[in-house]
Amino acid sequence: MTLKPKYIGLIFWLMLACWLGSPEAASQAGSPLVVHPEQDRYLLAPYMEILEDPSRQLTLDQVSRPPWSTRFHPANDAPTLRLGLTNAAVWLRFRISGLEPRRSYYLEMDSAQIEELDAYLPQTGAGGALEYQTVVAGSSHPFKGRPLPHRTFLIPIRSGAPPGDDFYLRLDNAGSLIVRPYLWSEQGLAGHLNRDNLFFGVIYGVLVAMLLTNLFFFVALRDPVYILYVIYVVSMLVFEACLYGHWDLWLPGAVAQGQTALWMASGLLTIFAAQFTRSFLRTRQFSPRLDKVFLAIMAGGLLVIILTLAGAVLWSTIATHALGLAGPVFALWAAVQAWRRGYWPARFFLLAWSVLMVATFQLAVKGLGYLPQALSSTYTMPLATAIEAVLLSLALAERVRNLRHRGEEAARREQRFQHMSMTDELTGLYNKRFFDSRLRGEMDHSQRTGQSLSLLMVDVDNFKGYNDAHGHTEGDKVLRILARIMLERIRAGDYPCRYGGDEFVVIMPGTETAQAVMAAERVRTGFHDHPFQPGDGATVWTSLSAGIAQWQPGDSPEQFTNRADAAMYRAKRDGGNRCAKS
Repeated sequence: MTLKPKYIGLIFWLMLACWLGSPEAASQAGSPLVVHPEQDRYLLAPYMEILEDPSRQLTLDQVSRPPWSTRFHPANDAPTLRLGLTNAAVWLRFRISGLEPRRSYYLEMDSAQIEELDAYLPQTGAGGALEYQTVVAGSSHPFKGRPLPHRTFLIPIRSGAPPGDDFYLRLDNAGSLIVRPYLWSEQGLAGHLNRDNLFFGVIYGVLVAMLLTNLFFFVALRDPVYILYVIYVVSMLVFEACLYGHWDLWLPGAVAQGQTALWMASGLLTIFAAQFTRSFLRTRQFSPRLDKVFLAIMAGGLLVIILTLAGAVLWSTIATHALGLAGPVFALWAAVQAWRRGYWPARFFLLAWSVLMVATFQLAVKGLGYLPQALSSTYTMPLATAIEAVLLSLALAERVRNLRHRGEEAARREQRFQHMSMTDELTGLYNKRFFDSRLRGEMDHSQRTGQSLSLLMVDVDNFKGYNDAHGHTEGDKVLRILARIMLERIRAGDYPCRYGGDEFVVIMPGTETAQAVMAAERVRTGFHDHPFQPGDGATVWTSLSAGIAQWQPGDSPEQFTNRADAAMYRAKRDGGNRCAKS
């Protein structure tokens, strides 16, 4: 698979265009939302009016009467209320008409990140007087106290609410306040919850599958980058569980809930994402400057944790969004640099972070209050993380294949170099370095097992005269022919070596003297019967002398070799073209 940078850029902009596209709704603030029997879901934001309370002290009695009641203004033209970073409490006011007496309705605040949510629902009291039912929710309150157990906040609305009377919501959040309010019929809510649970079940299932798969690879391969990926995916799971309210749903008695759990998880996610990127792309080795940037990002994640523990949630929010904007950019840049230097697994890493960058940009910019929430944006981040997790698994698989390929190449080079270091370049036989090492090993083996061991030493007769008469090039041909004949006429388990100059030696494991003499005779006759034509038209025959020695207990390598050498020189003194044994 070949991914070109221009295609990745195209994917990025297409995703950005899809996720930023958000339908706007004309503001109808002040007008009641009219409920129709055939409709199951309503967007409430266009019908809402808003009042900000910087003091956080206003009560329902105050905001429902002048002068505060006259200071409400239209909340938003879009389906989402995006107030960004604020320290003020927020009051929302809206009216609903057409609620059917026999149907149940539910108000949903589609966000898990609201610390305080107080709903004031109008109802007819004794004697027809207007009263308000108070429903207290929010992530700062125990999960078990919620009206309905769900990751977002669901508030039942009695169908007998007086038509034309105002509903009030009070929201208070340390940090970013982004929420999309819905009105659901009971049937519509049931379908919505089923789809929501199915979606997140699939997303978390993919993340857990990737986690377990790569945990297995870590156990099998012991590659640290796999355990870093597993830790990164775990931190992503925890972050998303906190972001989308599943943390409180799964662990209703957890110590760290709401904003504290979210920003703690965000800091840890930042640290582990940066560390995984450093390890996977090997920035410390190949991109030292970028590596320092990732170390700074990790320090930023630690700062988020410290600020959260210190209770500075607003500053934690700002730092998290800044890191969410900057981190993916540097990760992409590091991947591009790795790709340029020929690190092919960076292709999948680049594509994975391109997908995630769109989601994190959308989440960060929306959290600051500058981006409308697209119709599917609640699911953008989890979908992007699931896709990223799969692509990063492919990147890890590609990394293993790449490392295996490099390892095989290195092994082949090492084997080739080792062969070259142990082989004589002219004849292709083993060289003296190999001979010295192998002879000692075979002697030790014979000492342990009692197996016989013979040594055959060979020297070309009057080789200097041949070189002087015909030149060194022709002399080299003689040595190559002798090497070939030796290979043809000794056993496969013997070790023929060029000892130096025109001297050759053969280590013959498991061979008695008589067998070694027979092998030496085969080599001698084969060489003597081979004609040479040095180039002057004449045919020349040459010969060799051979000496055979049998290893004796107590022999040193030098003594063993010297006895074979002495036997060979005795054969030369006796006229050459013969074999002698020690």
